Amino acid sequence: MKLSIIIVSYNVKHFLDQCLQTVQAATAGLDAEVFVVDNLSGDGSCEMVREKHPWVNLIENKQNTGFAVANNQAIQLSKGEYILLLNPDTLVQEQTFSKCIDFMDSHPDAGAMGVKMIDGKGNYLPESKRGLPTPAVAFYKISGIIKLRPRSARFAKYYMGHLPADKTNEVEILAGAFMFMRMKTLNIAGLLDEDFFMYGEDIDLSYRILKAGYKNYYFAETSIIHYKGESTKKGSINYVMVFYKAMILFAQKHFSSGDAQLYTSAIRFAIYLRALISLIKRGLTKIILPLLDSLTASIGYLTITHVWGSNMKGVPFPTNLTNPFLAGIIIIFLLSIFLSGGYDRPLRLNKVWKGVVIAAITILLFYNFLPEKFRFSRAIIASSATIILLLIPTMRIVAGKILGKGFIPLKPKKIKKIIVADTNETDRINKLLELSGAQGEVSQFNPTQINYNFDQQLLILKEKIRVQKIDEVIFSANDLSTTDIITLMLQLSSLNCDFKIAPTKGLSLIGSNSIETAGDLYTIGQETLASTTNRRLKRIIDFSFGLFFLSTIPLWLPVNKKPKTFLFRILKLLIGKETVVGYLHNDPQLKLLPNLKHGIISPSNALSINTENAHTTNLMYAKNYTAAGDILIILKSFPNLIKGNF
Repeated sequence: MKLSIIIVSYNVKHFLDQCLQTVQAATAGLDAEVFVVDNLSGDGSCEMVREKHPWVNLIENKQNTGFAVANNQAIQLSKGEYILLLNPDTLVQEQTFSKCIDFMDSHPDAGAMGVKMIDGKGNYLPESKRGLPTPAVAFYKISGIIKLRPRSARFAKYYMGHLPADKTNEVEILAGAFMFMRMKTLNIAGLLDEDFFMYGEDIDLSYRILKAGYKNYYFAETSIIHYKGESTKKGSINYVMVFYKAMILFAQKHFSSGDAQLYTSAIRFAIYLRALISLIKRGLTKIILPLLDSLTASIGYLTITHVWGSNMKGVPFPTNLTNPFLAGIIIIFLLSIFLSGGYDRPLRLNKVWKGVVIAAITILLFYNFLPEKFRFSRAIIASSATIILLLIPTMRIVAGKILGKGFIPLKPKKIKKIIVADTNETDRINKLLELSGAQGEVSQFNPTQINYNFDQQLLILKEKIRVQKIDEVIFSANDLSTTDIITLMLQLSSLNCDFKIAPTKGLSLIGSNSIETAGDLYTIGQETLASTTNRRLKRIIDFSFGLFFLSTIPLWLPVNKKPKTFLFRILKLLIGKETVVGYLHNDPQLKLLPNLKHGIISPSNALSINTENAHTTNLMYAKNYTAAGDILIILKSFPNLIKGNF
């Protein structure tokens, strides 16, 4: 056998599906085998592979063993002359594998090779070729000097910046996203070091290949798409910690004691510095909007009380009530905006409006129940609530205009899309967009209707994107080869538009907005239970009913058949280990649904639902979830809950 391809996957079902479609096309006519090693994904990845790609050798791990261990599992089973380690969030061209095989066959000194990688916007990824991260090279990268001298052989060696991206060259370090190796080389250099859980194992193996007397090559004659960041969120503090700890392990393994100590000290300093910066940035990101809303509410309330006391009634608002009333109003507004999703990203103005309207109504209703001595002036409270209702969204809009996307735009931008496909595919993709809830104008570019060559069609497409101010281009993998799609992305990358790809099969459109963000996608049937707002409301319902049951123990204890069990489950409700309403447990496809804690009851306990088809019941619950629906199920099941019949 000529080639063994190994893909380690963890919770990237849609990306893995599209990756395998391109792999199948690229292995046509080759003597090749494909392994997918799943590290206990919870998104239905294994079910998808078995159903849609039965030709794949699927290995299902019972725990997340890490990248190195999972790859070694498949390498030990493989039969190929060449081994390819491939990330699941990649797309390969139809000729990628055959070109790599030809190159390795003609370069017996090559132990391994990598290829040119681009991100989801068609931009070149510099990690396609790297240098050995010696203490000096690592310092230049960590300190940011590499950004000042991106083409320097000395200061930009981490990314081999002095070597052109469009030329094949010898390099030192290859990327684990696409690592094409000779099996004979692995037998000498050894497999991946399993002390590296994730990150650093590609650097370690690349270096050991060099030490074994082979060369590593960067091959520029083919390109792949790598949706950088989907498999792991690379902007997180967890990524920083894991990556830099892997670098420390590498230094301790390969450098002299003096260099290793220096390297380790520098890396530890970088870890703490990055962690501090990340914590400060995240903290500011989380509190800046509530602080702005609090300030706005304070201005509105204090202005009304001052104007009312000075100019209208001549009677000042009682000073002993000012601070308690102000604190109460701020708390109600912030809590209402929070529960309405006004602080969730992406930020949406309609959620802020919803929150402030609910807060204003709540304040007016709550005021009526206050003791007489605290009800100084209904007009002041009504005026304050109304002014704040108008001020908060207005201030958000102003802040958005001045400070940008971190706040909120006047209204969400409607994304203009163009579909590059024939008429039938355009209809199919339009339906996918409609079902996924994507909004915006959609136009079509049908290359099959134009009797021009590729270059002429490219010029026409460029002009359409420029004139129509297109934000997003959607390519049909049914009408265009992966090679054509990658070529178009490279040529269109300067137009600052996003790209999505519609696989030949499946119900998703996959793409990525930048190399700094995870790959994103449109999928049909985005379960409402998975939304942040509904998750939060469900947790509030669970906590509230937990408190209620705990405070009414004397009432239900005498009639409950399982008092100890019920009390234990109430405590689990309060700490978030269980939910009141959960899924039916006899659903064999439970992994395909949004994650949910174990439930005390299910929708079938209160509603007339056929429990024989558990997955349909659970799917409908997830797709049509509302907080009111949960409360209705709980109330209908209330007698059974009290009696312990669950």
